[in-house]
Amino acid sequence: MRDSIASYLSELNDATFLPGLQREFVWSPAQIEELFDSLIRDYPVGLVITWNIRRTDRDHVAYEFIRDYVAGDGTVPDAVYDAGFQRYNEPADAGRFDTLVIDGQQRLNSVLVGLAGSIAQYVGGRGHARSDVANWEQQVLCVDLFGHPDYDDPSLAGDYTFRFRRAEAFGKADRFGYEDEDGIHRFWHPLSAVVDENGRIGSVRSLRRDVRGIVDEAPIDADETTREERRDVAVGVVNDVVDRVLEHPLPSHEVSHETEHIREIFQRINTQGSDPKPYQLLLSNLMSYWPYLAESAGPLNPRARIEDWIERFQRAYPEFQKLTTRRLFVQYSCYLLGRDLGGVRSVGEFDRAEFDRLHALWRDEGDTDEPFGRFVGSLDRAFETLTQVGLTGETIDSGAHVALLAKYYYEQDGVVDAANRNAVLRLFARLLLLRDSHGTLRRTTARQMLATLEGADESFESFPGEWLFEALNLQPAPEDVRRAVREARGREDGEGFGDADVVAVLGLLDESYAEGDVGGMVVDRVYPRSVAPADGVDRLGNLQLVDGETAAARDERAPDEWLATLPDDERELVETGNHYPAVVPTPDAFEAFVEAREERIVDHLVEELVLGEDAAGA
Repeated sequence: MRDSIASYLSELNDATFLPGLQREFVWSPAQIEELFDSLIRDYPVGLVITWNIRRTDRDHVAYEFIRDYVAGDGTVPDAVYDAGFQRYNEPADAGRFDTLVIDGQQRLNSVLVGLAGSIAQYVGGRGHARSDVANWEQQVLCVDLFGHPDYDDPSLAGDYTFRFRRAEAFGKADRFGYEDEDGIHRFWHPLSAVVDENGRIGSVRSLRRDVRGIVDEAPIDADETTREERRDVAVGVVNDVVDRVLEHPLPSHEVSHETEHIREIFQRINTQGSDPKPYQLLLSNLMSYWPYLAESAGPLNPRARIEDWIERFQRAYPEFQKLTTRRLFVQYSCYLLGRDLGGVRSVGEFDRAEFDRLHALWRDEGDTDEPFGRFVGSLDRAFETLTQVGLTGETIDSGAHVALLAKYYYEQDGVVDAANRNAVLRLFARLLLLRDSHGTLRRTTARQMLATLEGADESFESFPGEWLFEALNLQPAPEDVRRAVREARGREDGEGFGDADVVAVLGLLDESYAEGDVGGMVVDRVYPRSVAPADGVDRLGNLQLVDGETAAARDERAPDEWLATLPDDERELVETGNHYPAVVPTPDAFEAFVEAREERIVDHLVEELVLGEDAAGA
């Protein structure tokens, strides 16, 4: 019976693997560091539950633990994958396994990464390309050999410290060894040096000798007495890593039930707490069903397929990188079934018939010759529409509504045209205007919209945003409108909507694009930067929707002079569509024009969205 971290480590990906129903490895580097800190302090870290499949009667699909792990979401350069890093678990070779872990994956995989593997971490920061491998590091878990609670030297950390540090890879040198960190002396030693390539502990005597040797060679400015003290600290840390981490008792419980019971056991284990998320749990269920389906295209690994799609969509639509996650694809899948995930317990309500139906929905080629053509193509059209009207993931901040739009394209065979672009912009404008009174694009709103669409007995030629708002009786309060107008500020570069309040207001001034195509329009300033005061140039009252070609041909003249150069019909569209006030926009009338326009916009939106037909009848 396994009884320690070391005994488990030696069996991972040798005799012990993961079942398909396990969710993906999701722990962050900080969580891995905290696990090792708990181990060395002899804190309990939980029970491991294993499944003895030697005593079951059917074949199983098993997956490997991840040794070298891509940490975080987002685009990953090919060079990182080429170096052997993974985001999801690869299938194990048939016949190699006799034990599967159904609870404890995150801890055991963290042990494997920390003691025998590494992580690939993006370190470029804001404004640098994630697709450039120069902005990535390979990092391994290290322990500070000069950090031990029994040594209170003020120049040392005085406590255990585990931290991921850069290894030699991707053209960069490692950052191991001695370091003076703000006056605290540290010595970073990779934990992988404590075990061999098979995860087995080396000779403790040899480990002590090696540690003494590397401390002797360290470029420390210290006399022999101090250096000897450092050697003693380092040996003490290594002793504790072996005794308290590698030999840490890890209690386990073994079950040998049939597959159907294992799914129920797994479900109950994971619904007793808040972890995992519903989308992770449902994806795990798909992993336990779909690989067994016999089909000409071969077994379908939904987790691997979603990871490929994430890469594809993040590259194609970088403005929506934060929204393009596993959660989006699972949520979109549920929407196609007319369902949403209300919590972890709701996953148990899915039956085999629904899994089979979803499998068919994924596999539908539509009017393409590509596998998954309809499923992927509909989500592609959703992102294409959002991009063409100038929205970004930062602005809308809601994957649930993206999934809802993709559902419309899938079921209605919709096309990306002017009618859909206009309808989509207006939908998100109204949602953003409601974000204070109804929550920031909360999934509950998308869930209500989903239920309403499922109850509709009609088809729609364009996305039914206005129909949904009427059916749900959603409207802002007058103070919501006034706040949005008062607080909205445009982006400094003057391109795109940028601020959510700008979308909420300008997107609802549909007189400027109702007869045309908002996809051809841009956010422009009434008063250009050279004419407007610096502290007011990006106010909402100075922002308008203008045809892109018209804006591109414009110069830095004052608005009254620029308007005089436009044909009468084009000038009228600009002025009426953007609700110009009676104030003539001369250079010296900036404040009066902007304030009067903002008041006029507020009055218009309150009358249209809050008072509605009652105001029109009055």
